[in-house]
Amino acid sequence: MNDARSGVLAAVREALMDLNGRTRTPPPPTIFGETDESKATLAQHFATELQAVAGRAFIVRDRAECGAALASYLLARNVRSVAVQSSPFAQDIALQLDGFGVTSAVNLDRPELERCDCALLEARSLLADTGSATVILDNSQDRVLPYLPRTCAIVAELDSLHATFTPQALECIADTASAGARGEALIVTGPSRTADIEKVLVLGAHGPGALAVFIVEQP
Repeated sequence: MNDARSGVLAAVREALMDLNGRTRTPPPPTIFGETDESKATLAQHFATELQAVAGRAFIVRDRAECGAALASYLLARNVRSVAVQSSPFAQDIALQLDGFGVTSAVNLDRPELERCDCALLEARSLLADTGSATVILDNSQDRVLPYLPRTCAIVAELDSLHATFTPQALECIADTASAGARGEALIVTGPSRTADIEKVLVLGAHGPGALAVFIVEQP
């Protein structure tokens, strides 16, 4: 036991040594960068990756087509009530949802948010290689939107697509922090899932059981 402990501590000491004292230099850091792929190609990659984790992506021409596609998706899921993030883009798309109970999340208390069928959010950046959406939430009601409703719909502009987790993809977070805004940034990848019990995958265990992202080519 002592020999094993000594070996572990020696490895830790070596790892913590100054570079000048090491016999081996560490590998160079990985720097992620943008690719020369078109936004349209990245959108297709994003859709493929999101589908792999049980999400759906819709690529639409403009805001009017986005509203129509979103309404069709919500009807198919028997959604009746929608809580909307306080972002101008999400609010504008919500105005096109006729026949649904649409309310800004900031006007609802926690029990009312829990009773909503769907959350409508805006993604400030999309990561094509993982099908992930970066959402910035700046008030207490918006912060619970990604977790409480059973369906989550996210709208985003085509220009927000990035190949991977690049510095450019993080600019929306850095800009918000620099402005002194309160809240949090959340990276959403597909619906909520767990396989804790006998390795059986269950969707919606800790949040939405369905998630769809609507990418608008001409916002």
